[in-house]
Amino acid sequence: MIDKINKPHCYNAFYSAKNMRNKIEMPKSDEAPLSLKAGTFISSLACASLMAYCISKNQSKALNKKINIFNVKYTEKDMLKVAFSALAGGTLTGIIFDDKKYVKPKLQEAMHQAIANIACPILLILGLNKAYDKVAKNIKLPQFKETSSVKKALNTTINVLPNLLVTGVGLIAGVFAGTAVSNFINDKITDNFNKRKVKPLDFIYHPDDIAAALVLADKQGHIQKIVGRIIPPVFACHGFEAGSKRSNL
Repeated sequence: MIDKINKPHCYNAFYSAKNMRNKIEMPKSDEAPLSLKAGTFISSLACASLMAYCISKNQSKALNKKINIFNVKYTEKDMLKVAFSALAGGTLTGIIFDDKKYVKPKLQEAMHQAIANIACPILLILGLNKAYDKVAKNIKLPQFKETSSVKKALNTTINVLPNLLVTGVGLIAGVFAGTAVSNFINDKITDNFNKRKVKPLDFIYHPDDIAAALVLADKQGHIQKIVGRIIPPVFACHGFEAGSKRSNL
């Protein structure tokens, strides 16, 4: 009699514990595993570094210097080459080694990265800087007599500041314009698409764009000596984002 009474309780307790275990074991989100994330970043970095090596090789031939990927003078075209190389490497790695059901989100993210975070910002920066260079010929910036290292540093800052401001405007406008274009295209080709919105704090999470803006704004090469050394790793973010993507935008 006792067994008959307690059996349902034991049965319910057993399956409650089993259900609880299943709930705990279920993944909270459809997040890519660490191995895939590491693989996409490494492949992105390798492709970006290879392109930086090719650029350095061409520059070393012209200047009769040794090849050094940490001392590359990047132009807008060079930035595009490195960024798209990183994007291609990470995206292809993610597509090859991840489940095929995640191919579509990866391609969507790759397109977003290509338009919003690479092409539009860099091309806008290029256009605005060319426009400013034409006007800058008629603008005389104030300069100090270089009697000390401090005044020399101030003169350098004054010379770089206008290009930095112009580049910053191009960067911000490019990200917003690129995001709008990416949303428009994805909305046309994808069902139930959630439009991505750009917030001011989002720029904190885009070190690649910030690094590109600093390098492109520096016409005299002072910033490039420092920031240019980390261009391949920061541009690897593009391929990492696309290759490890598993959910819709």
